[in-house]
Amino acid sequence: QCDKSFIQNSNIKSHMRTHTGEKPYQCNHCNKTFSNNGGFISHLRSHTGNKPYQYSYCNKSYPKCSDLIQHLTTHNVEIKTQGVISDNIFFQPKLTVKKKVIEVISNKH
Repeated sequence: QCDKSFIQNSNIKSHMRTHTGEKPYQCNHCNKTFSNNGGFISHLRSHTGNKPYQYSYCNKSYPKCSDLIQHLTTHNVEIKTQGVISDNIFFQPKLTVKKKVIEVISNKH
């Protein structure tokens, strides 16, 4: 149906759901459904209040990595979307940023 290609089989399956409309992940709290596990897990944090992405400079925490990245721009932090996690950013144990591993290149305070 489209020209997208993927290396990992799980990414193909997840992408195919955008074409089929399948949403196999359902929230037990509000019955909202999701096509991928990442969106589902992120949504669950809205019910639990879990905010695992924290910037150690100001101790602000966020439920999604993208929210943390957006916040970092308020501190004039330049962000690179591939690389290693800097000491300036703390991620709680067992949470791995798979697609957007971030590196703080410069921190102008």
